[in-house]
Amino acid sequence: MTSISILKKWNPRPTSLSQMNALLLRIPVSSPSMSPRRYSTRDRELQSAKLEIENAPIIRNNPGLSASVFRNLSKFIRSYDLMDHMLKVYIYKEGEKPVFHQPLMRGIYASEGWFMKLVEGNRKFVVRDPKKAHLFYLPFDSHMLRLTLSGQNVKNGKKVLEKYLKSYVGLIARKYSFWNRTEGADHFLVACHDWVWFSCINLILMS
Repeated sequence: MTSISILKKWNPRPTSLSQMNALLLRIPVSSPSMSPRRYSTRDRELQSAKLEIENAPIIRNNPGLSASVFRNLSKFIRSYDLMDHMLKVYIYKEGEKPVFHQPLMRGIYASEGWFMKLVEGNRKFVVRDPKKAHLFYLPFDSHMLRLTLSGQNVKNGKKVLEKYLKSYVGLIARKYSFWNRTEGADHFLVACHDWVWFSCINLILMS
């Protein structure tokens, strides 16, 4: 089944802001998969930042922002300020081109490539020492992954993609302690291809 047929079958309706708020309230504050097995300095920094965001000073108006767009303008401004001052990201060096570390800068999926290019060239947020990182970036391009693997087994394309990504997650989990420490809760990827969600997200989270 292709990602297009899956989308047609799924056919989701737009979710209202009130429904999103209701869903957020149902999410547990913490869970075993979200809590690190060993607290580090970075974990304590994030806990402190979370507390500051929860107790952010009330801002009712901001000349450059429309409050109606945000769930909570005050918390957004405080969280953005904290992110700008303290957030550190580690980018895994593992992964071969063209799937990894080779951003595509054109086409309808170019936002993935631009993010990769900008973050890999960033000196403010990116750190070389993974022990100093709050988040960990998996630097693959979903469009290149699909193009690279599309000829291997068209009938079982989804399984091929899942196997490829599972192998990558297994590699970094064996080489580094960070994935296993939080079960990947502090790892992220950037993808605007619809099949990434259907084919890969759950697989990565369950690895």
